[in-house]
Order: sequence, then C-alpha cells, then structure tokens
Amino acid sequence: MTRLVILGNSHLGALRAALRDEPALAQGTEIAFFGGIAPVFKAMTLGPDLRFGLFGPHGVAEANVEQTKKLFGGTSIDLNKADTVAIAGIAWHVWPLIDLLDRYAVDGLTATEEAGDNALRLSRPAFDAVLAALAEASLAPFGWTRSLGKPVRLLLRPVPPETLITEGKPGTRPERATRRGFAQALSLLEHSLTETGARLGLGVVVQPAQTRAASGWTLAEYQRGAVRLAPGARAAPAQKDNEHMNTAYGAACLTDLLTRITAETHPSGPDLAPIQGG
Repeated sequence: MTRLVILGNSHLGALRAALRDEPALAQGTEIAFFGGIAPVFKAMTLGPDLRFGLFGPHGVAEANVEQTKKLFGGTSIDLNKADTVAIAGIAWHVWPLIDLLDRYAVDGLTATEEAGDNALRLSRPAFDAVLAALAEASLAPFGWTRSLGKPVRLLLRPVPPETLITEGKPGTRPERATRRGFAQALSLLEHSLTETGARLGLGVVVQPAQTRAASGWTLAEYQRGAVRLAPGARAAPAQKDNEHMNTAYGAACLTDLLTRITAETHPSGPDLAPIQGG
C-alpha cells in the first residue's frame, strides 16, 4: 500500500473533508494530512530526522499551536515512512498575472480591439520572461523538499471562482483580464510552472481541468460551500470565499493526484484511469 502524506495550509480543508465524506477516494492509498493555517504552516520546517512541523522558537501564537494539535494530534509529523509527499495550497501569482494583463497588451495574446490604440505593449518574449520569474518565485521556497529523497508533488491553489466575473461589477480587473486573454495566459503560466518544477525536481500538479470554466476561472459549483481547514469553517452558500473551494473540488483534486501517483508508480498496469488534470 502506498503511503501518502499531504502537507499544506488552509487549502488542505477541502481535500481532508472530501476524504472524510468519501473514504473510497483513497483508492487503497494510506493518506495522512498535516499542516496548519497560513502563519502556522509558514513557520513549519523540516528537522534532521525527517520530521516536519513546528520546532524551536517558531513564533507562532499559542492559540494557533493548540489549534494545530486539535486538528492533527500534534505539531509535527514523521515523513520517514511516507512513500510520497504532496503539498497543497501552493501560491502561484494569479493576481499579479491579472494585473499584468490589466496594464499591458501582450503581443499575440491580447486582441487588438481589447488593447486599444494607447495601450502599453509587452512583447511575447518579455511576457514569457515574466512568467518564468513568477514560476521561479512560486516554487523556490520548496527547494527543501529535495532533502526528503522521495517524490514530491506541489498542488497549486485553485484559481478564483468565475463568480468574480459573472456576478461582479463590469469593468473590474478580473473582467478586463478575461477579455484580454486570461485563460491563455493562465495556461502559459501553468506550463512555465511545470517546466520550472521539473528543473527543480518538483512535480507541479495543476488544477483538474474539469473544475475550470473556459474563461480560466474555477467553475462556481466548486466554490459554493467552501471549506477551510479550521473546525466549523465550512462557508455557507451565501458567503463568498474567493480563495477556498468545497469538498467536490477536494474530491476532484484527490482523484487527480492519486491517479498521477498510480500512473507513475505502475506505468504499465492494466487498471490505470486517465489523468483528469490539465
């Protein structure tokens, strides 16, 4: 049986809740979750004995330490017995990309009628260089995972929901970015992240394709009832949480991740399902 440890921040919530509600999602894999809300997870480090968690003078508020203990039964986890490790909730500069599309007309990406005669122009090589820099900045903090000596996969945070453009006011940054090539730009950034990850020895897992609208944004059905990591933090349908997604999204991500792991572990097996992610 493959032993998988999924580390992460508040974005663990959707994956953890999905597995709790539907244990069969594990597909025979032994899965353990560990992490904490953003300030807690950011303070966690890898110890010399391959334990990951809070050590020494970490500076985390005591209330958050206690919350972590309640969530995971302790403040560290032993990664020695894990066959593979994943980290959920990787920030990847979607909003800087939106700002870029809002300020510049990118050659070959922004339609002429959307750019306008007086728009600032950005060449495609310059745009590609920006994407490479964003990818490097997103993944560089996880170089420590190479010390684990086992496969590591980084699960990118979900793109905000399409309700930002379908229910928002006209003329917002997201709405303008959508008209100026957001979906294609997003795909190019994901490609840059995947290439950078391969160079750094990190497996980058992009958002499952079926959870995204043609516009590039996450389908609204995966945002309603968003789940956070903290107990009782499931958002009501009427509430707006543009960062976290629900258990249906968590289930899609778990299925995609485990299918990838199975395909890489048993590439010639007869029962492999097709990879669902983009």
